[in-house]
Amino acid sequence: MGENDFPFTFQTVSHEHEEAKRKVFNDESLEINVTQVMPGRIFLPKAYEEDAKRIYNMELRPDDIWIVTYPKCGTTWTQTAWALKSHKNFKFIWFEDMKKDHKAGLKDLAQFLGYERTEEELDALVKHLTIDNMRDISVAKARNDYEKEFRSKFFRKGQVGDWCNYFQGEALQKWNQWIKRHLEGTDIVMTFK
Repeated sequence: MGENDFPFTFQTVSHEHEEAKRKVFNDESLEINVTQVMPGRIFLPKAYEEDAKRIYNMELRPDDIWIVTYPKCGTTWTQTAWALKSHKNFKFIWFEDMKKDHKAGLKDLAQFLGYERTEEELDALVKHLTIDNMRDISVAKARNDYEKEFRSKFFRKGQVGDWCNYFQGEALQKWNQWIKRHLEGTDIVMTFK
């Protein structure tokens, strides 16, 4: 691969797209001043254009370890969320709790956000937010076969404890030790099954 190889192009987002974002996000947000990577529908901060070719053509070594996240997600967002865990406007929602009683979880979240929902609205939300329904909606919005295949696999099973089929042995022991060490002194109780 040559240093100028780069199979993507960048497209400026439409004025309408930018204005719609500005109605929701302030000027400091990473959602403002983005570029669209083509082909595809991936939006990234415009500053990415400067580094894209260099990153794409970077020489890789067999022992490289990559942690790749969009700013304020993944590891960075997790650290930020943890720092805010006691803030009155921040709410942790556990997947396991939502699966145990989806309707009660949605009702609790609505109340936290200051919305009251009728029983009928909550029932409709529970039905709409099933993993199968979200997968079907996503696949239906796909523009081609490649997107359909990707979207059909994007959503996992939506089952509590399915991680046991993939995460075992020494890796699981290390993870459990890490959790124990980092939850010490908090009121957070994690249930994985």
